Amino acid sequence: MSDEQNARAELKKRYGDFVSVFDEQDVIVQLYQKNTMLVKFLAMQGNSEHFIVENLKTPTGVMDKAVLRSCDTMFITLPFAAESSDA
Repeated sequence: MSDEQNARAELKKRYGDFVSVFDEQDVIVQLYQKNTMLVKFLAMQGNSEHFIVENLKTPTGVMDKAVLRSCDTMFITLPFAAESSDA
């Protein structure tokens, strides 16, 4: 493989590792419409255009599962819990 192919393969692997951290985690999603919601992240489409969430609370009720467009999303935050220092 060429250096460029190796670099692309490494970036693809790192991206997959990064997205897998979100799997089944409670995340905060901020949309461009100023909607902020706490949902469970389930999966992301291979091309990153859409992602699937669970327990999406809307003004009309709670959706068990929903697909959100990445282009409508400002950011996704994964709350990190501090590890206890019981040593």
